[in-house]
Amino acid sequence: MVYVLAVLFPPAAIMVVGEPKKALLNLVLWLFFIIPAIIHAFFVIDDSREEEYLKKHEENLT
Repeated sequence: MVYVLAVLFPPAAIMVVGEPKKALLNLVLWLFFIIPAIIHAFFVIDDSREEEYLKKHEENLT
């Protein structure tokens, strides 16, 4: 669902995953360049989910 929001309004999708500083950067991108803003949002969302996964499973990795 967050990926749908990333296509419609990328800065909001980045705020949902908890990255306010990156959301400001994305807002500037979105105002001037829509497609790069969407791509940036996808990268930030994916990175955030990967960090969340690693935190959840870090005891199994050691």
